[in-house]
Amino acid sequence: MNALFCSTVDENISAIRKIIDFLGITLQTGSRLRDFANIVSTQPLRHSLAPAFDPAKNCVAHKSVLWMAGYKEDGELVVTQAIKLVDLGTLNLQQYLERHIWEVHPFGFDPKVKETHCFLSKDCQEISGLITYHGELWLKGGPDGVRGGSLAVLVTRLLLLESLVRWSPDFLVGLQSPMTACRGLSIREGYMRLEQRSVLWYNQQNNDVLEGWIVWMSAEEAKFNLRVPAELFCDMFENNDELKNDLKNLLAA
Repeated sequence: MNALFCSTVDENISAIRKIIDFLGITLQTGSRLRDFANIVSTQPLRHSLAPAFDPAKNCVAHKSVLWMAGYKEDGELVVTQAIKLVDLGTLNLQQYLERHIWEVHPFGFDPKVKETHCFLSKDCQEISGLITYHGELWLKGGPDGVRGGSLAVLVTRLLLLESLVRWSPDFLVGLQSPMTACRGLSIREGYMRLEQRSVLWYNQQNNDVLEGWIVWMSAEEAKFNLRVPAELFCDMFENNDELKNDLKNLLAA
């Protein structure tokens, strides 16, 4: 493997999967949202699904979904995320969000749909064609959790890479909370662009406001950023030097 860049998407997918397995996480993937919902329900620390990925609220063809679940050696669910393919058809992203804004609000927030507002840059408004919508990222925290290392970077990049191979989308899109975005998750995931205060939801009961910040990139931008080898993120986010050396030897084998 090239020390600076992975030469192919498949090469980086293979490397990331090797590292995740070495970190003691077993990955499961699938395309049926009903299966994903059942898996999520087994982890009481994890919130329920948002409408975009809830099979009880949104019907999505199996061929247009890819979900991922990660388990520790004891079988506990500690990682989840999902991505789906959306054909915008004759709509651009602005028009699509205006029609489907209820689907992408987070779980636990009951918005006034008619009072939801979208603010997108001109380039973002004009996104069209096939897009992926990426969400449901959750990692178990706490002393026996899996946050804080390279795992969040690796699993999100893996799902984006696999969606490129599976669907060849024109654009990749997601929504993040302002706090998550300001902590740099979109950069670590590989998203090229971040737009602040993109969506404002108003709660039906108490008029609270919830923000969503859009992250997005074209397929070519995704291939450019996601070419960076997974080893770099292990070097940055893992504190154990022995582990880092073991990972280098693993990828060099």
